[in-house]
Amino acid sequence: MERFDEDQILVARLDHAKKKSEYVFDLKGHELCDFEEMCDYHQTSPNSPFTQRKLITIPTQNGRFTLTSDKFIYKIGIRTKMESIADEEAFLQKLEVVFGRSYADFFEPVMIRK
Repeated sequence: MERFDEDQILVARLDHAKKKSEYVFDLKGHELCDFEEMCDYHQTSPNSPFTQRKLITIPTQNGRFTLTSDKFIYKIGIRTKMESIADEEAFLQKLEVVFGRSYADFFEPVMIRK
């Protein structure tokens, strides 16, 4: 992280020893309603990457578990492994085993209070 300008911070990562900019964060405060339009877009638009396939991810103490329609990725420390998910049945089984939940649990309505 480094100061981008007076009101912003730049977050970058090293990619083959070369710095690559990732995000610029604005330091001013925002209201929750400022994010409503893009939140709606990401949850409903056919052009959003989040509506194209299933995606469930959770951090662990030393890594992350990610399950998509066609693969299960688990990262522990610096090691990453991937397993293919053959079909819907395999997806549902992996969801239950790894995340300990049924598919329906992830799609209960959520109310955001303003």
